[in-house]
Amino acid sequence: MKNQVTLEDATKKTTAGEEEKKDLAPDVKAAQVNGFPATWKAAQLTAFKDVHYDQIPYRLSFNNKRKIKVIAPNAGFEDLKAAAVESFPEIAKVRFPMDNMIFQYKKHPGNRDCSEIAYIENAQQWMSFCDPSQGPISAVKTHRVALKVVNKKSRKRPRDPNSGHEPSAKKQALANGTPGAAPTRQPVSKPRKQKGPKVNKPVAMTVAYQKANFRGALQEYFQKAPDGKGVTPMFDTQEKDVADINPNTKRGQKCYISTCKVMYKVQEFLGMGHAPSKKSSIQFSALDVILKMGLVTPQEHQAAHPAQQA
Repeated sequence: MKNQVTLEDATKKTTAGEEEKKDLAPDVKAAQVNGFPATWKAAQLTAFKDVHYDQIPYRLSFNNKRKIKVIAPNAGFEDLKAAAVESFPEIAKVRFPMDNMIFQYKKHPGNRDCSEIAYIENAQQWMSFCDPSQGPISAVKTHRVALKVVNKKSRKRPRDPNSGHEPSAKKQALANGTPGAAPTRQPVSKPRKQKGPKVNKPVAMTVAYQKANFRGALQEYFQKAPDGKGVTPMFDTQEKDVADINPNTKRGQKCYISTCKVMYKVQEFLGMGHAPSKKSSIQFSALDVILKMGLVTPQEHQAAHPAQQA
């Protein structure tokens, strides 16, 4: 048959193809280096040529980020701001105040160690910056110095000793002692008032006593008294039946009897109080001590707590 291929013919064709590949392999390997054509070479510094600064793009920086931006030669100050917003979209996210946006750059771009900073704050300074005869635009773009976007209010401007700005006439007059100038005000130290001993507020006028917290009023008095720092009222409470106190009453009614013992100025004061609740009996025992010590007179107590005298 015409289309039938014998095994011997197929073997001959395969052998011939392998021999052709072997013949081409050395040439292909010689034409490549590291997977790239051998004719490709890295660019050398001599391959670059100097161009006019108009053909060099600006370099902008914001929050430690740098971007290259092409700005038209006749662009204005507002165009520069728009280019910064376009290069850094995060400016709009942080609500950067556009009216306060200014730009700073090295005052001497050719000096890497230069620490002096110059600013572009308005359209007039931008025009001066772009002046081809006197402006620093050529040096800034040639040395690839970035224009940093900053906030006018948050920036820190160092004083330039060679700026030529003179102090105001008033400051000069004060510094030189010019006759007729307003004298410098010297701070006058006011004598400190000597603090006398604190006057202890009467117990009847304290907030604790007015709110029927007699235990707190008694403790507050000893805390403020000059010789009462170590005095601590001691309370003891016992539960008894009302019939034990008044035989004419029926048994089964509880009653709490509390005592308050105070040792003050080598004298012992013992107060007693009773009430249906333990807390009230303690308060009344403290009131008994207050009355016995004369801290509050019966008349003052009756005026402050008339319901307890009923």
